[in-house]
Amino acid sequence: MPPESDAPGQRPLRRLYQLDLRSLAAWRVALALLLLTVWGAALTHAGAWYADAGVLPRGLLFELSPASAATLLASNGSRAFAAAWTLLGLAAALLLLAGWRSRMALAASLVLLASLIGRNPLVATGAEPALLLLLLWALFLPLGARAAADASAGAPAAVRIETPIGAALLLQIVALHWLPALGHSPQEWIDRLQPLVAGPRWGSALGRWLGTWHPQTLGVLLRLGWWLAAIGPPLLLIPFAQRLLRPLALALLAVLWLGVCLLLRAGLTPWVGWTSLLPLLPAGLWDYAAGRLALGDGLRLYHDDRCTRAGALALLCQWLLLPRARRLPTAGDRRAELLIARQRCRLAIDAGDRAHLGWDAWLLLLRASPLTGFWLAPLLRLPPLRATGTHAYRILQPAALRMAWPRLPAPHAAALPGRAGTRLALAALVLFALAATGARGLLPQPLARPLQAALLPLRLNPVPSPLAGMNLANGWFAAPATRADGSRVDLLRDGTPLAFGAAAARQTLAQTQTGWRALQDRLAATDSAALAAAYSGWLCRRYGGGRQQHLRLVVVLGGAAGAEQHLLWQGSCR
Repeated sequence: MPPESDAPGQRPLRRLYQLDLRSLAAWRVALALLLLTVWGAALTHAGAWYADAGVLPRGLLFELSPASAATLLASNGSRAFAAAWTLLGLAAALLLLAGWRSRMALAASLVLLASLIGRNPLVATGAEPALLLLLLWALFLPLGARAAADASAGAPAAVRIETPIGAALLLQIVALHWLPALGHSPQEWIDRLQPLVAGPRWGSALGRWLGTWHPQTLGVLLRLGWWLAAIGPPLLLIPFAQRLLRPLALALLAVLWLGVCLLLRAGLTPWVGWTSLLPLLPAGLWDYAAGRLALGDGLRLYHDDRCTRAGALALLCQWLLLPRARRLPTAGDRRAELLIARQRCRLAIDAGDRAHLGWDAWLLLLRASPLTGFWLAPLLRLPPLRATGTHAYRILQPAALRMAWPRLPAPHAAALPGRAGTRLALAALVLFALAATGARGLLPQPLARPLQAALLPLRLNPVPSPLAGMNLANGWFAAPATRADGSRVDLLRDGTPLAFGAAAARQTLAQTQTGWRALQDRLAATDSAALAAAYSGWLCRRYGGGRQQHLRLVVVLGGAAGAEQHLLWQGSCR
C-alpha cells in the first residue's frame, strides 16, 4: 500500500513540507560532522579564545556586549573550564552522529554552541550562527528515526512525514538563501564580494587569480551567484511540479555554495550551506540508492554471541557496507551452530547457500558491497593480502572473545514532538520572521528592539550573514616587536625577522586561520583600544617568551615595503 504522501488526489501544497526520514538522517550525520569540526577547533584554541588569559577577557567581553553576561561559558575564565566545555560539545556531537538520544544530543549541542559563540563572538564567522539555527529546527524533527540507534524505539513507520515543523524549516532555509540576495542589487552584490574574492585575506588562489588577471570574468561569476541566490529559493515554494523544481532548486543552491568554496577561504560556511539543503532532498534519490544497495539480497550473516565487542563492530560495518544483508541469530539454525562452533566467530552464507567463515566472510561482505566491491575486494583477494588478513583475523579473534561490551541504556524514542512542541516551533518561526523584518527596518523600532534583545542572549540570528567577519579585504596584520638586544621580529610570524614585503604578507595570511582572520577584521573595524591591547597582550604572552620588548600592532594596507601602516596599539611587553 503506498504511503499517504503518495496517495492520489493529494493536495500539492502538502508536498512542500513533506520530509523524508532518510534525508533527515543524512542531515543528522552532516550536522554532527560540522559540530565535531567546530568543537575540534575550539578545543585547539580554548585558552586563546575562551579564557581570561586569551584575546578576550571576560571583563572586556561584558563591556563590549553586556548580553554576554548570561553566557554559561563566561561563568568561569580558566582554560581548563573552556577545554571541559569543548569536550562536552564533542561528546554531544558523537552521540548525535551515532543517533543515540538524538534529541537530547541536539539540545545539548544547541546550548553548548550558543554559549561558545556568546563567549567570543569575535572569532565567529557566518557558519556558526547558521549552524546554531539549523540545530534549533532539527530539535523538533525525528532525526534519529533512520540509520540511528534511536531507530528501534518509537520510530515512525512511514518513510515520509508531513508536519507543520517541516513547513517552518522550509521557510527558514528559503530565508537563509533568499534574503541576503534580496537585500542587495546585483551591482551591490558584486561591489561587496569582489574585494573579498580578489583580496589576500579571504580570497582563494582561484579568486585572487581571477581578480588580478580576469576581473571581468570574476564580475560575471559573481553576478551569476546573485541570480542563483535569487532564483533557487523561490522554486522551493512552488507547490506544483515539485519532482522537477525541487531538485533543480537544490542543484542551483549547491552550485552557489560550490562557487563560495572555490572563490573564498570561508572556512565552514559553504559546508553549512550544503548541510542546510540536506533535509529537502527528494525521496526519489533515496529510492534510487536503495535499489543500488539491493546487492545484499540473499546474503545471510551469523555471529557468535560470545564475541560481544566484535559483534558490535561487525554490525556497524555491515550497516555501512551492505545494509540489505540479513543478520540472523545463530540459535535454532543447526548448520550455523556447527560452523560457529569452529571458533570462527563470523559466518556468512551467500545466495548460493555456500558458507564462508572468518576472514572469507568479511571478503564476501566487501565483494558484495556497492561501496567497496569494485575497487577494494579485488585487491584483498590477492594471495598475499588474503593470507595476511587470515592470519590477522586468527590473532585478533581470541582477544575479541575475551572482551565485554558495556551495557548501554535503552535508545530514546525518535518520534515527532507533541502538540506543545509543534506550537513552540511555530512560535519560534513567527518570532524569527518579526525579528528579520525588524532588522531590515520594516517594523517600528519600539517593536523591533525588544525582539532583537530577546534573541541576542541566545545568539539566534534569523538570517545570519554568510560573510560575517569578512571586512578587511586588502590588508594584513603585523606585530613588529623590538627586543632588548635591538633585533626586530614579527610576532604574528612566530618571531621571524620583521619584513613588510609581499612574501611576508603571504606567509602571515597562510598561517592565519578563519577564526583569527575574523577577529582581526573586527579589531580593525571597531578600532577599540581595549580590544587591541588585549590582543597585543596575548601576543606578548604567547610569542614574546617573557622577554622585555616593545610591541606595535599595525594593519598593513598592501604588500610593498612602503605600504601604508595603520597603528592600532603600541606598548611594552611585561
